[in-house]
Amino acid sequence: MRRISLSVAVLIAMLAGAGAASGQADGQRRQGSLVASAAWARATPRNAPVGGAYLTLFNHGATSDRLIAVATSASGKTEIHQMRMEGNVMVMRAMPDGIEIGPHQTVTLSPGGNHLMLMGLMTPLMEGGKLNATLTFQSGAKIELEVPVLGMGAKGPPMTADDMNGMLDDHDHHH
Repeated sequence: MRRISLSVAVLIAMLAGAGAASGQADGQRRQGSLVASAAWARATPRNAPVGGAYLTLFNHGATSDRLIAVATSASGKTEIHQMRMEGNVMVMRAMPDGIEIGPHQTVTLSPGGNHLMLMGLMTPLMEGGKLNATLTFQSGAKIELEVPVLGMGAKGPPMTADDMNGMLDDHDHHH
């Protein structure tokens, strides 16, 4: 058991060290009270006109903000889309008013849920590639992100040091 804990600790130290060196832990970008992290996009087939991108937003502030616009280097237009079940039907629609991030709230854009729709792709999203995105918020805050492109079947980005810490916290409560 001790060996597993040690390797997890080493992994966290490595991840934390890598983040510190580049000045941003696991792709986290902060602007005022807003933090964007765990951004990723899914690779697309060669002729696909659209792609999807995902990320997590956290609002440390005491007031609500709203993600109102996204621009990427890969697409002519990017829309914030909502995906939800209505009866037995999966409905997807644009959210022209953006998406609210309440005080101390985390909003996760993920496959099968709310997400960023990259419309009019200029080139396919290739696994291993990256695209740049600029998030614009109602407050005027802007966050620049580098978004890695994962495989077509990807479910999400690799686990981060923060995820590991959360798991370790859970583990510690069982003693």
